[in-house]
Amino acid sequence: FLEEVAKVENSSEFQEELKPLQALFPVLSELTGREMKSTTDMYLLYHALMAESSMGLELPAWTRDYFPDGALLDASLLSYRMCNSNDKLKRLNS
Repeated sequence: FLEEVAKVENSSEFQEELKPLQALFPVLSELTGREMKSTTDMYLLYHALMAESSMGLELPAWTRDYFPDGALLDASLLSYRMCNSNDKLKRLNS
């Protein structure tokens, strides 16, 4: 699975879709204190924030710029598309 995902991540099509999100990696790394280096990292952050929000927990003020709508959602959706971008990945990811 990881090998196939790496192929997709390195594709020119994926890299083009990733360009608008590149500046977000260091920003979110600084805000969270955790290195963000992939759309999968942002996908995991999005879902952690969603879980906290669903439990009624107060989210940090900085999240309002990125969650629930915005660049963090865009990165999460890109991660979903990447992990299901071909038949082999769909089969492996099911």
